[in-house]
Amino acid sequence: MDRKILDLARPADIPAVLGGLAPDIIINPAAYTAVDKAEEEPDLARTVNAVAPGAMARWAAARDVPLIHLSSDYVFDGSGDQPWREDDETRPLSVYGETKLAGEKAVRRALGSHLVVRTSWIYASKGQNFVRTIARLADESRELRIVADQIGAPTPAALIADALARMVEGDPKTIADRFAAAQGLVHFAASGATSWHGHCPGVTGTGSPARS
Repeated sequence: MDRKILDLARPADIPAVLGGLAPDIIINPAAYTAVDKAEEEPDLARTVNAVAPGAMARWAAARDVPLIHLSSDYVFDGSGDQPWREDDETRPLSVYGETKLAGEKAVRRALGSHLVVRTSWIYASKGQNFVRTIARLADESRELRIVADQIGAPTPAALIADALARMVEGDPKTIADRFAAAQGLVHFAASGATSWHGHCPGVTGTGSPARS
């Protein structure tokens, strides 16, 4: 479903749309992802990232429909030097991170069969992502300034899609048991780690510390 079919900025419409589609499984990868702009549009970010997932989760819970909801490493504060674990304390520093965490909580409160999948540094050959942005900027300028101290694991969208497909294999009970075994939360990213600067050798690095 694209925005023409289901606009997450209009969560009141979600039950009727889902009722008409009658899905067996719901995977929600959509979000308000303009991190900086979210500071200027907190109400819209919260509607899309928190209120809408809650509406989906309540509809799904009432009908025993498994739900996967994608979330973000922005629910953490970027401190430390180790990969984040599922049981680490969340401490978002931005409106975007706060609204993504609120969405996770809304999904849990519905008490249905659910799995929150936190991921980060997603890239693909289409859409807006860091790799495509750097490729475009490299064509436009001889010198780029890239942060050198944010560390994470660049994760292909195709890898996430394959993992999600595996997570929903089997009958509804098998899926529900799988979600319950994970306690409704899992972190997923590609192996290895690099910085934004390390991912783009030969450019000038600057920035503030964070981790993913």
